[in-house]
Amino acid sequence: MTSRKSSLGNIWLYRLIDLTLPTVLLYSVSHTWIYSHLILGILNGLVFVLLAQYLGLYRFDNKKTADVKTIFKIWVILLVLILIIDRVPIDLKLSNATLFLWITTTFFFLFIYRITFKRLLVSQDQLYGNIAIIGAGNLGINIAESIQNDKLYSKALIHFFDDDKKLKGSYVSEIPVIDKISKFKQYIDKYNLVYICLPLKCGVKINEIIELSSEHSVVLKFVPDIPTFDLLSSNVENFHGRPVIGITNTPATNLTLRATKRFEDLVLSLFIVTLILPLLILISIAIKLGSNGPIIFKQKRYGLDGKEFTMYKFRSMTSLDDGNLIIQATKNDDRVTKIGSLLRRLSLDELPQFFNVIKGDMSIVGPRPHAVAHNEEYKKLIPKYMQRHLMKPGITGWAQINGLRGETRNIQ
Repeated sequence: MTSRKSSLGNIWLYRLIDLTLPTVLLYSVSHTWIYSHLILGILNGLVFVLLAQYLGLYRFDNKKTADVKTIFKIWVILLVLILIIDRVPIDLKLSNATLFLWITTTFFFLFIYRITFKRLLVSQDQLYGNIAIIGAGNLGINIAESIQNDKLYSKALIHFFDDDKKLKGSYVSEIPVIDKISKFKQYIDKYNLVYICLPLKCGVKINEIIELSSEHSVVLKFVPDIPTFDLLSSNVENFHGRPVIGITNTPATNLTLRATKRFEDLVLSLFIVTLILPLLILISIAIKLGSNGPIIFKQKRYGLDGKEFTMYKFRSMTSLDDGNLIIQATKNDDRVTKIGSLLRRLSLDELPQFFNVIKGDMSIVGPRPHAVAHNEEYKKLIPKYMQRHLMKPGITGWAQINGLRGETRNIQ
């Protein structure tokens, strides 16, 4: 449905605003503009976006896009970072009053604009006025039910068109059925959006509807009847004039995309590591003083094409499991250290993985890599699990964005 695309666009808009808002507001409250202000504003915007990604603030469901607790948690971390920067022998030329005003104003606007956007989206009655579905079979019924369950289509008027005489004058899924597809020609100007849900054997009728619709201002969408295929990540390509459905796809085979993503990962990671270096040092000292053991925990993981690499994390536990037997951390796990508990809660234990990105083993965004032992277990239990290795693993991915972090209690 279109709502998922719209949500994805909204999320990127949130990211863009979150990235630039601190810089704009710093200029607004300071009334001066120097290089150190630019660096401070960009740094805070970048760290906010990264932490928001970790903590699931950017999600397809709009429930969490205005989560004041999450925004407050992120802003507390940023406040600590600002205080660290303030101790560095660099003259920011910001008074305490200006700094306080900037911090409070930015937090306020980060929350308020989300509330405003959310209300605008919810108040949007519908994407299209009237909708016609050609074909009242299982495929058409599935589309109709999806429309009925989508708030953006809440006030849409829907009709079925079908040649089945048994459906004449009846209702399917509480939607009236107009008998004879040929009658669609009489009603076409009443509809804004039309779904063709006919089997491929009805090619003549499908072509007639397409030709008819080309003469009218109507959005036309064809839903192919291919229920027997399990389309994991399909897309339609044009191969020498013929439509080809890719069952599984990966951008890793596109050299231009690979080079662009690698350049982006490398530049961003170098920039981020440079900016958070004081934080990395503080965390390292805290780990060393808090418990015995190494600062960095190393563990074998599977990367691109299922190849092993060594992933780095700040040590958050007393054990250093690796190899064939790894006991997954659970809630209130006794092995987690005090400083480790804080690091895991804020996902700060993942920061050394930026060095994995610099090495080329990982990307900033991608499916999270699992320990080799867990990987071998999951691939036997979860269909198509190994498809995740068609891309480089990432510091953050779909699961983290959608709040699926921590202990795995079942495979669903």
